[in-house]
Amino acid sequence: MPKAKIEPDNNNSHELDPIIDALLIHLPAPGDYFAKDDRKKWLQMMELSFDLIYEDENDADGNAGSEQHTGT
Repeated sequence: MPKAKIEPDNNNSHELDPIIDALLIHLPAPGDYFAKDDRKKWLQMMELSFDLIYEDENDADGNAGSEQHTGT
């Protein structure tokens, strides 16, 4: 299966995190077959990557991000 070709965006002032870059590179090309289960797994990996890479609003307060549950 051919991989999607990612061209650098000259308007982007920062580089992508290597985790995000790797996930984007592994996306099938537009129009290629991409099984629904594989799409779900890919989206889950992207979501977990965001949790590793980015702080959410609670992280600045020293609290866990979206993983902290209050029991309500």
